[in-house]
Amino acid sequence: MPEKYAASEWAKCRVTKPLRAYVDDLPGRIARGEGLLLLGSVGTGKSSAAGLVCQEAIRRDIGVRWWYVPDLIPALADRQHGEYVARKCIETPLLVWDDFGVQGLRDWQLGLLDRVVEGRYRRDRPMLVTTNLTRQALEDPSLARMNDRWAERRFAVTIAGESMRSDWRTRNA
Repeated sequence: MPEKYAASEWAKCRVTKPLRAYVDDLPGRIARGEGLLLLGSVGTGKSSAAGLVCQEAIRRDIGVRWWYVPDLIPALADRQHGEYVARKCIETPLLVWDDFGVQGLRDWQLGLLDRVVEGRYRRDRPMLVTTNLTRQALEDPSLARMNDRWAERRFAVTIAGESMRSDWRTRNA
């Protein structure tokens, strides 16, 4: 997990109550394959919220693997190491995909990502996904297969509000 998100603080989280509900039974949720989908506009704190879940997982000795999705795609496509990356993504107890859909995804890229989702689904392994996509955008036919597997066992949280970075810009203008 990026150091920035490892330092996330509950006091700055916009969705403390639903996120606490998820992490209060984190070992049980992991065992049941119950993932987390964090939806929201740019800058609302989705990645920081994911960092809070990861902090709790690490505190409880639950393995975590964090991938920024635009970096994961070329790693999966790599002829020498892609198979290894896919296997590690499938095997780890909690997989985090940060910024899913931040870039338009081509069919071959969706195929690579779907392979990981399917592998985790068959093994009842949860995923934590952050995305700027709306619930409606996730219904797009190209994402239907992945979204269907996530929907079966996910806890979705929408983080509303304007970008927290706009506060930073105002303070530093």
